[in-house]
Amino acid sequence: VVAGYIVQTIQTDKSLEDGTVAFKRGEYAQAISLLMPLAERGNQSAMLLMGIAYAHGHGVAKDKSRAQQLVLGADSAGAGEHFFQIAQRFESGEQTEKNSEEAFSWYLLAGERGHKRSQEILAQAYQTGAFSQQINPSKAAYWREKLSQHPGAH
Repeated sequence: VVAGYIVQTIQTDKSLEDGTVAFKRGEYAQAISLLMPLAERGNQSAMLLMGIAYAHGHGVAKDKSRAQQLVLGADSAGAGEHFFQIAQRFESGEQTEKNSEEAFSWYLLAGERGHKRSQEILAQAYQTGAFSQQINPSKAAYWREKLSQHPGAH
């Protein structure tokens, strides 16, 4: 039983490593074939990468709901950071089509989960109208208040 577990763990590690490398190279079909089974078995790293794949439509049909489900399942405590990273990709156009509205929606998800930098971006967006947002002093104040609740905030 122990030997079987060790072999399965080694195979999982190898599949995760190969899937991650393929994902980073943009070889999404190969990455998905390696990562999907791991994600379905609850591997957090694979779930995160599959979440990013669904968020951007890399090798799978773009599905924001499925992306959020996978990322949240991967790491509830770190979901804000993951959502922030996805937002940054949409904002910059890195590995996906540049889309400020999509970026903003991911920043909202990250900010709602306590991600400090996302909350700063949201406060600024509502103050200045960035990301095609209507200027809204009330929402800007809401996000500034959220920011003030972080440890070390003045």
